[in-house]
Order: sequence, then C-alpha cells, then structure tokens
Amino acid sequence: MIEKYLERFRVNDEAFKEMHLNLFEATIAVISDITQLLPSNTNIKVLDLHHNEIDDDCVEALSKALKKNKSVEYVDLSNNQITETGIDAIVDLLKANKNITKLKIGKNYLGSRGIEKLSSVLETSALTSLDISYVHMKDDNGINALANVLNKTRLISLNISHNKIRADGARMLAGVLESNTSLRKINLSNNALCSCGIGCVKKALSTATIYSVKMCKNASTTAEVEMIDEAVFENPDILYASYEDMAQKVSEELETRRYDLRKILCHLNNGEELELRLECLSKDSRMIEFFAKKEGFVINPRKNCGVVV
Repeated sequence: MIEKYLERFRVNDEAFKEMHLNLFEATIAVISDITQLLPSNTNIKVLDLHHNEIDDDCVEALSKALKKNKSVEYVDLSNNQITETGIDAIVDLLKANKNITKLKIGKNYLGSRGIEKLSSVLETSALTSLDISYVHMKDDNGINALANVLNKTRLISLNISHNKIRADGARMLAGVLESNTSLRKINLSNNALCSCGIGCVKKALSTATIYSVKMCKNASTTAEVEMIDEAVFENPDILYASYEDMAQKVSEELETRRYDLRKILCHLNNGEELELRLECLSKDSRMIEFFAKKEGFVINPRKNCGVVV
C-alpha cells in the first residue's frame, strides 16, 4: 500500500490528492522519499502524517520540502515527537508557504514556549484552522501569546483542548473573543478554567460569533454548568455545544437552530432563491452567511437579501 502511495506521488498523479500515512507507516526512509518528491508535486492537497514518531529532525526536513510545494493545503503532524525546537521549522514554513490553511500539530511536546513561537507567525500565515491540543503547556504564557494575536489572524477553527489552561489564560482569551469576528469553532475541553475562567468565557460567548463550542471537563459545579448554559442559550449564533450536564432547554434550542438552518440550505440545494431579510434575522444573518460560504453558495449583494444559489 505504501509503495503504491509513493508511486502515485512520484509520478505526480493528478487524481492523487491526499497522502495518509499513519500509525508508524511513515518510516525515516518513507519520510526521505516524501521530502524529495514534495517540491515538484503539484497535485497533493492533504499531507497526513499523524502518529509516526516524527521528531524535530524529520519535521525540519519536511518543512524545507513544503516551502517549495505550492499545492498542499492541509498538514497533519499530530501525535508525533515534535518539541519546541522542531516548532522553529514549522514557523519558518508558515512564513514562506501561504497555501497551507489547516495545521494539526496537537499531541506533541511543544510546551508553552513552542506555542509562543507558533503564535509569532499566525498573524501573517494563511491558517484558518489550527489544532494545538495536548501540547503539554505547563503555564499560561503560551495561551497569552496566542490571545495577543488571535484577532489579527484568519483562524476560523481553534482546538486548544487538554492544555491545563487556567483562569488567567481563560481571562486573557475571553477578553479577545469578545471582539473577535472570524473565529467560528473553539474547543476548550479538558482544561482547568474553574469558576473564574468559566465566567470570563461565558461573558465572551454572549457576544462572540462562534457557532461551535466545546467545554467538556471544565465545569465541576452546577453553578459553573449553568453559566455555560446561559451563554449558549443567549447567543443565537451558537449551533453546537458540548459540555457536562447541558440543560435540556439548551439542547432543544440548538437542535431548533440547526433544523432551521438545514431548511434554508435545503431550499438552496433545490435551486430556489431564498430571500433572507437581514432586519428580521438580526445576528443570525452572520451565521447563515458563514455557512452559505462554507457550503459554496453565493452571497446575494442585493439589499435585504442573504443567500442565493
């Protein structure tokens, strides 16, 4: 299977768009072949090398090759052996390559210092999706660095789960989320936010343009869960939420919102023009506009209209 993959990669097969080598399939020899072939390949879009024990030396070689590649858009290096030293190569890559829009680098040993380094390049990178879960942050320095640049990035999706983010980090992040207009999905699960941090996030969620929020294993008391309930229920943009003991009324409200949106997209899929009067939709218009773009629909420029096929 691996040889077939590499052969298609080697001949620059136009139909070969995704390279998935996982669970120790990408040996040092295979990585060497990939780094030699990447610069000249013009068709590959996805490079998925998660769970392969890739270390700092390997990631440096891959990054150098990816600098010369113009087709790869999605890179998954999660669950490897990359440290804060290896992140330097990723930073250089993101400075040079503006085609990569999605990066998964969670479950590595980046630490807070590694996230500080990565944050320094986010403003000028093309990333719209970033997964830095399980990166062994021992303090809030990394999350503070991320928060300082978040509003200047293009990020739509951010996963910072399982990082022991504390109240101070949550407070810093929440302050930024209140004014952020680009982020749509955030995963804050399995951190250490406590009541203070959850309170800050609650305030941010009430005005944020996020449609998907995950906060599992942060709330430890009924009062903390209720704070999240209130934020989710009161923000009409939120379509999906995941956390402990979600109130039934919140769950039903989210299902109604998703159902209403599906009806809209169903109309669009049937080729019908559906006028969405913005004065009636209020904040929901942003949500529909985002989903319409995501599904490949065109925004109708006419006044008082939202989305058309």
